[in-house]
Amino acid sequence: MARLFKESVNQRRASISTLVALIPLAFISHYVDNPAIGVRISISVLLSIVFMVIGGRYFYDKLGGVAGDCLGALNQFVELGVLLVFAFSYPQSIVEGFPGEKSHF
Repeated sequence: MARLFKESVNQRRASISTLVALIPLAFISHYVDNPAIGVRISISVLLSIVFMVIGGRYFYDKLGGVAGDCLGALNQFVELGVLLVFAFSYPQSIVEGFPGEKSHF
């Protein structure tokens, strides 16, 4: 089954699936009132692409290909990167609470 997956994946299909995933993000970042959300989404997409390229090259060099475990590990790294982008890009006032309000952290 892994061989079928490997044989069916090519540059064209990967590009099309990436574009299909980016279309909703483009609409979200365009229609949200806060322009910082668009910046966060752009950084997250770029970070995801970097992780995918580096991970793919690493897996091909070290393992000779990409297996399901490799995709799962890469997925976890991408999710962690996106969560960190959003977590560290929020204003400090959200984390600390409003003036006079008791912080829960």
